[in-house]
Amino acid sequence: MVKEFQDIKTFWLGNKYLSKSAFIKAHPYPFLVDSGQAELGRPITDFATLASSGEADKKMFSQMIRVNMDSRIFKVLKKGDSSFPNKITVGRSANNDIVIEHQSISKFHAFFSINELNYNHELTDVNSMNGTKLNGKALEAMKKSEVNNGDVITFGTDLSFVFLLARDLFSRIRIMEKFL
Repeated sequence: MVKEFQDIKTFWLGNKYLSKSAFIKAHPYPFLVDSGQAELGRPITDFATLASSGEADKKMFSQMIRVNMDSRIFKVLKKGDSSFPNKITVGRSANNDIVIEHQSISKFHAFFSINELNYNHELTDVNSMNGTKLNGKALEAMKKSEVNNGDVITFGTDLSFVFLLARDLFSRIRIMEKFL
């Protein structure tokens, strides 16, 4: 089975020579970036802590989403062959647009859609077994919730991702890259 994700380091190898505007043009869609939870076998290292200039930054940095160059990254993008033409589906089965292989993820777990009035992304849980949370708040099944840049989305029991627009992902990777 072809993996639908990469780690940030691998993804960045093909993009590191792009300017910010060229990166945004090449990736006109948002991303889900794995927050690097320890239970998934990845150490939690917050790039922001490395950039800290002192004690005053500790509170802000402790609240930031932890991502590192080993974090998984998923494009919030429609695959050509998926079932629902106006939805970007998330789930465990291979026919989803975003495939997350984990036992707490339903075969068809949730979907993203785009609000036609303001072009913002919305997230809907499709009555999944283990639910979906947005910034720690459980989503009501089959009810759309607006997703903004930097929001934390938790699928299933413990898989947390940060929703990032290309411009913010580019900036975060540039900062992390300095500490490799």
